[in-house]
Amino acid sequence: MMAVAEHIASGLHRERAVLDGEIVCVDRRGRPQFRDLLFRRGQPCYVAFDLLHCAAGDLRSEQLTDS
Repeated sequence: MMAVAEHIASGLHRERAVLDGEIVCVDRRGRPQFRDLLFRRGQPCYVAFDLLHCAAGDLRSEQLTDS
């Protein structure tokens, strides 16, 4: 699990941020497979789906957008 945390931290360029997401194992088609995570099969990865706070401040009240 530490490797996942280190990878996330390296992508934030040393900014403090709060992300919301899940640790999952994905199949060949990119679909999450809970059983693979539960039984430690496959490579776990962190899927972040929301940035709640960063250097710009609290983003929870900001409008959701696609980029």
